[in-house]
Amino acid sequence: MTSSAHENPAAVPSALIGAFAANPGGMGKAMRDALASDPRGFADGVLRDGVRGASDRGFRYALILLHNGGLLIPALASPATTSQSQALRITQVMLDIEKNFANAALEATLEVPGLRKPACQLRILEVIAGLLAAQSGQVTNWRNVTRLYEQGVPA
Repeated sequence: MTSSAHENPAAVPSALIGAFAANPGGMGKAMRDALASDPRGFADGVLRDGVRGASDRGFRYALILLHNGGLLIPALASPATTSQSQALRITQVMLDIEKNFANAALEATLEVPGLRKPACQLRILEVIAGLLAAQSGQVTNWRNVTRLYEQGVPA
C-alpha cells in the first residue's frame, strides 16, 4: 500500500481491492484485517468505489465481507450512506454473487430494527424497482414486498 492509502483510510480498500488479483490470499487477509480494525472506513471505501464491477474478484470479495459482517444491506438501505445509483449498482453486483440478495434485502427491512424506518424501506423498494427494469427474474420471493404493502411503511 502507498503512504497515501495510510493517510486516507478510505483509500485502503481501493488499494487492497486493486492488488487482490495478484495476491488473493494476502490481500484477502489484509481486507479482513482492515474491516476488523475500521469497519466504517472499510465500508465507506468499498461503497464509494464507482469503477469496479462484478468481474473484479477483489471488489466481489470486499462486498462479501461487508455482507457477511452485516454492514452491506444497512448501507444500501440508508440514503445518507449511499446514493440510489450506488445502491443499485452494488445490488446488481451482489446479485451476480448471491442470487437471493434482493430477497435478503427486502427481508432485512422487515426484520432488522434499524432498517424498519420508512426511508430505509423506501430505498430498498426503489432499488428493487430499478432491478425490475433491468432483470425482473432476480426477485423471486414477492412475499416480502407483499408484507411491506400489507403492513404499510410506518409514518
